[in-house]
Amino acid sequence: MRLHHNGIIVSDMEKALNMFCDILGMKLILRRKSQGENIEIAFVEELNTGHRLELLLRKEGNGKMDHIAYEVEDVDKKFNELKEKKEFKVEKEPFMISSDTRSAFLIDDNGFKIQLVKYL
Repeated sequence: MRLHHNGIIVSDMEKALNMFCDILGMKLILRRKSQGENIEIAFVEELNTGHRLELLLRKEGNGKMDHIAYEVEDVDKKFNELKEKKEFKVEKEPFMISSDTRSAFLIDDNGFKIQLVKYL
């Protein structure tokens, strides 16, 4: 497992991209409609560290962290390992976000949403 990105809810994608890219100097990696939730998403990357933020366009919760994502070799295997531990509850069973991305979500004891993701 390796930390891949943090997901942040934004209420205005243009303003968020302006702040993260134009003002803070991050690079836009991807922008598209999400097939899974019917929302717009954008990935921006910090040029020095390579850390990414996923911006999720939603009307509620502006500026709140939505999830922490870990890239894994096998979503189903890691999901099954973690769901057996008492520290996690299942948020969403493994599913295909798009034709090239498999994912699952768990909630830890602190209420953090943890995404497991594999880019095929």
